[in-house]
This record gives sequence, C-alpha cells and structure tokens, in this order.
Amino acid sequence: RNRHRTCHCNKRELPISIFHICHDIPGRDLWVMLRLLPATSLYILTLMVTGGFALLLFVLWELRQREPMIDIRLLKNSVFSASLIASALVFAGLQATMFLIPNLVENLPGYTALQAGLLLMPMGLTMGLLMPVSGRLFDRVGAFWPAFVGLTLATFITYRLHTVGLLSSYQGIEITMVYWVLGVGLSMMPIITAGMYTIPPSLVSRASALSYTVRNISGSLGIAYLVYVMSSQAVYHYNWLASTVTPSSPAASVLTHLSALLGRNAAITTFSGLVLRQATALGFDDAFVVARSWSGWRFPRSFS
Repeated sequence: RNRHRTCHCNKRELPISIFHICHDIPGRDLWVMLRLLPATSLYILTLMVTGGFALLLFVLWELRQREPMIDIRLLKNSVFSASLIASALVFAGLQATMFLIPNLVENLPGYTALQAGLLLMPMGLTMGLLMPVSGRLFDRVGAFWPAFVGLTLATFITYRLHTVGLLSSYQGIEITMVYWVLGVGLSMMPIITAGMYTIPPSLVSRASALSYTVRNISGSLGIAYLVYVMSSQAVYHYNWLASTVTPSSPAASVLTHLSALLGRNAAITTFSGLVLRQATALGFDDAFVVARSWSGWRFPRSFS
C-alpha cells in the first residue's frame, strides 16, 4: 500500500501554484495594462506570493512521497538539471518574444490582429521543419554544436530585435523572426534530448512531466518579467522624453504648429500620444535587450 501511496492534496497544490505563478494578462489591451496595472499592484503581488507558497508546499510534499506526481529528485542529475535550466531559459525567451512581437506590431505600426498572427506563421512553419533536422544533427554530432550554434544565432537575433520600432517594415520583422526561430529550433531539441538521455528508461515519463512543467512555468514568468521590463522602461522613457520638451526645444515648435492646426487641447493630446508611442517602442527595445541574456549559451558545455 505504501508503495503506491499518493497525495491527494498535491493534486490541489500544483494547479493552484501553477495558476497563480503563470497568471498573466495576455488578453488585456496593452495600453490599459501599462496605465492601470503596475507590477507592484496588490493583485499581482498576492498572486505571486500565493503561487510561490503553494509551489513550495508542493515541492516539500513531493520529496516525501514514494510515488510523486512530479519527481523533484531527478534534479540531482546534473546533466538533466543543466538541460532543464537551458531549455527553460530558451522557452521563456520564446514565449515572451511571441507575446511581445504581436503587441508591438498591433500597438505601434498599427497592424491588425490578423496581420500580427500571419507575422508569426512563418516562425511556426520554420520551427516545425527544423525539429527533425536538429534531431538528426544530434544523432550525428551530439548536443553541443547544434545547441551552441543555435543559441548563438538566437542571442544575436534577439539583440537585433531591439532595433524594431515605429518605422520597421512588416517584411523586415517577419524575416528577422524567421532567423530568430532558426536558432531556437536548432538548439531546443538537442538541449532537451541531451538531458533525457541521462535518465533511466523507467523514469523517463517522470522526467518528461518535470521538464514540461518547468518549461511552462518559465514561459509564463518570462512573459511576466519582460512585460514588466517593457512597461517600466516605457514609463522611464516617457518621463525622459517629456522632460526634454522645453520652450527652446524643436518639440516645442512642433507643439506650437499642432496647436495652430488643432487647438491647444487637441494638440497636447496628439503630442502626448506620439511621445507615448515612442516611449513604448523604446520600452520594447529594452525588453529585447534583456531577453538576449536568456539564451543560455553556456549550458551546452555540460552536454559535450
């Protein structure tokens, strides 16, 4: 009986912790989120604390079970742990980028939701075509070189994304994202497989469950953190841009011409909107610079 003993409360704690930690706001309008829901709000802090506490209870309970729902003891395997960390960082960057790019092209250049979705379609096709190729490369040369080359490419392209702005063309963004997903697709499969190869066959199902859970949590945390970086930096850039508007600055003459054409109140509203758009573009750029550090190119050395 003890051999198959499981916990009934862990079935409650895991969904609770994952829901609260993974909770984000993908369905809300970006401008509403920027203005009304700061990262320090009681709502977000309550979710994070509750989710973290429930996750801690879940981990402590699972360590006591002979038949755990998610086997935390697998993390004692150093290669599997390195693979898990690397894949989590890559997946966090993947999810966060795929969240930020549609919001960027919808809210700044003004593309429709359909156009934003079509922008991501070549990425999905490229990823699907590249997975078998990366698997064959893993069989031939191992995990190190495919992962190293892929993560290096992903790191470089992620940094290049910080140049995307109000004047970026649709085709230019699309091509950049295809090159970016080439790096992600080339590295993801070897990284995950290298860690799974070190797990005994009887524990592969448990390792797969742990890997899946960690990747999904990291993806949601990646979205939350990069949105926080983007929104906080947008506020910083907005305040800085607003402080540069002085009676002797070129912006003041633009505001004067707008006032003559539209009236004072309409001119101020229009000018503030332009400043907000530019500040938001700079916030997106800063978020992509932060995402560059998540590629985790050092971890493949653990698999060589």
